[in-house]
Amino acid sequence: MWKRSFFSLCLFPLLWGCSMNTAPDPAELIKRYKENPHPRQGYRVTLAIADAPGPFASLEAYATYEIQGETCLLPRDNNFNGDQVAPKRRSLPVQFAKVSETEYVATVYTDRMLDADYYGRGVCHWESTGMHVRLKATGADGETEFIAGLSGEELSSGGRVSTYLQKRFYPIDSDIPNMRAFGQVDRNKMSKQLKDGDLFTLTLTSRKIEP
Repeated sequence: MWKRSFFSLCLFPLLWGCSMNTAPDPAELIKRYKENPHPRQGYRVTLAIADAPGPFASLEAYATYEIQGETCLLPRDNNFNGDQVAPKRRSLPVQFAKVSETEYVATVYTDRMLDADYYGRGVCHWESTGMHVRLKATGADGETEFIAGLSGEELSSGGRVSTYLQKRFYPIDSDIPNMRAFGQVDRNKMSKQLKDGDLFTLTLTSRKIEP
């Protein structure tokens, strides 16, 4: 009986055209993707902080990109379990420069990723899906991370978005250490019990850089 079972297990991959190799490591696949050495679609992004409960010594920002269509997904017969595992998204750091205690500026390129034929199946086309900022009081563990962002459309159309966040979570929420506070872009969707004095805003504004 065990010989028959063993034979069936060995034959199974052959019948289904599968490979006994494990699926490719997404971390290795993502190394194929390259940044555009000559990006041209630049946007000046300004971050303005208003009515903050205290200073923010830690600011991190990221621009996100996603492959459009199915070109860069691996063929199903290249994977033992039939899944298409090639990563479609990239998140790249953005450097903001401090203008004042309440204002920062950065340049974000919507064509920062390079369109190319990475898998011999045609050109992979990347699209900007936006950017976001993360702020902490000092950057210490346990502090609340306040987050605001622009969508890809808002970034490329010169959008201006204000995110309302609660001051009481600064610098740390005793009930939820390492809390991630996303806030609201629509003040009316927040609790009516919150007064304007309970809130501060992170405003991101995008402006196209002319060649």
